[in-house]
Amino acid sequence: MVIPVIVAYIGYTYTQTIKEREIQGHFVELAVDILRDVPKPENKALRLWGTEIINRYSGIQLTKELKNDLIDRTSFPSETKKYARKLVIKDVPFDSFKEINSLLLSAGAFKVTIYREKGKNIEITAIVPEESVELVSKQISEILKR
Repeated sequence: MVIPVIVAYIGYTYTQTIKEREIQGHFVELAVDILRDVPKPENKALRLWGTEIINRYSGIQLTKELKNDLIDRTSFPSETKKYARKLVIKDVPFDSFKEINSLLLSAGAFKVTIYREKGKNIEITAIVPEESVELVSKQISEILKR
């Protein structure tokens, strides 16, 4: 009687953690988009917020000097959007998950998030280098056909 309750609690906690990380990732994307704009006095508060979000949720702390530069003097290059593309793979059976995850990581994917509702297949979201998207998509399709 106790074991199903514990398993349900662990599953719930795991799902909540994944959802929280996904939300944090969206905040980091928003912060980076804000910091791509040219710094102006009227967007200084917003840029400060963007640097704080990056420090809090990205896993990489900006140095004080870099933070100040991003707020007052410089912006993230917009060319980084050309470097990578978001890839969403829906309805991934559990038995294919490990193989697809390994494929994504070996292709240089980053910010891989996994979401699974109880009783449903997995959804994987990853940022993949532009030059790998076509090949990775083809290989994932082949895995999912098996």
